[in-house]
Amino acid sequence: MVFISHSLIIIPTRLASTRLPRKPLADINGKPMIQRVWECSRKATCDVLIASGDQEICDISDRFGARSVLTNPDHPSGSDRIYEALKTFDPDKHYNIIINYQGDIPAFDASILTKATDHLNQSKADILTFITKLDPSQYNNPNDVKAMVENPGGSGKALSFSRHFSSESEGHPFYHIGLYLYKREALEKFVHAKPTTLEKEEKLEQLRALSLGLTIETYYIDEIPLGVDTPEDLEKARKLLK
Repeated sequence: MVFISHSLIIIPTRLASTRLPRKPLADINGKPMIQRVWECSRKATCDVLIASGDQEICDISDRFGARSVLTNPDHPSGSDRIYEALKTFDPDKHYNIIINYQGDIPAFDASILTKATDHLNQSKADILTFITKLDPSQYNNPNDVKAMVENPGGSGKALSFSRHFSSESEGHPFYHIGLYLYKREALEKFVHAKPTTLEKEEKLEQLRALSLGLTIETYYIDEIPLGVDTPEDLEKARKLLK
């Protein structure tokens, strides 16, 4: 096998979705969503792997030319799924940057992933994630995760994350976008640690990373990428992607 980079995008996906049943296979103008996601991520200068808990997704991925790994269907999180796939696909540890790219984001400027990967390679941070402007209307919406960041300009060290906004929190508030780049050692440390009480309360994995002393750096982008969680989101994706 020839490796063209030292960065690997892993797309965790499974069929068990409550708001949009069988979401990865939802049709977007003649292609299943997982194919749209794969095609989008391939535009970055990284290798790409699909990690699925369902054989059906792996079979379909094979048909459109993607590399895939079948994982335990009962993983509690996408991070656990990508780590199992990484160990299976790359036991000799060729890759040093692992990108957790969500399987429900079919449209994204992949050049941002390339730039972010280069940035993390040169940084002392353990993990990199994305943020954008937080509108005051999002302050009290628990579905909109807030990142408190050291730098008022955006990109910089993350101090905390929460579903609830408090003006008394240290740092500057931004909207958090749940895409992650891990240095491999950080991912290994993260998945081997037990979830914390605060993580369980907030349902935010990144709080475990902070509790472990891992440094999370934020990378500012101009807008929230389209994520497909509902039938309404799917219609937006169909209008956007021809």
